[in-house]
Amino acid sequence: MERYIVDYIKYIIKYTKKPSYFKFHSLLMLKELMKTEDEALVNYTSKKILNRLYILASSPLGQRCLLIYDDKTDLKGSTYFHHLLLECLSKWGEMFTVKNQEYTAKRRSLEKMGKIPIIEKYWDIPGPTITSNVPGENLS
Repeated sequence: MERYIVDYIKYIIKYTKKPSYFKFHSLLMLKELMKTEDEALVNYTSKKILNRLYILASSPLGQRCLLIYDDKTDLKGSTYFHHLLLECLSKWGEMFTVKNQEYTAKRRSLEKMGKIPIIEKYWDIPGPTITSNVPGENLS
């Protein structure tokens, strides 16, 4: 299952015709999935998309990193995406030191560049709890 999700997220991020807010929301979804620390997901994400995410995070364009894919991209969405991306790579570098050293290496590299640490804005979005449509039932 992780292959389909990560492949689709990669497609959205890379595809020039997708608006920056789609890219931001796809990264939000990946962030939430990675919080499960599922080993297959962590390793497949590393193999399939981590280098691309690192290139965007370390881009000299900074917050305008999505201009790499589309020179007409919405800069506000690109700013949100870039900030969340730095948060993710920082957190994943801490979370997966044992499961996958690639995340730690990327985190250290971003630290050396002065890109992280960064103030967290989006790590807890959509929020600490998710509720169902059934009154009184909590899905967290």
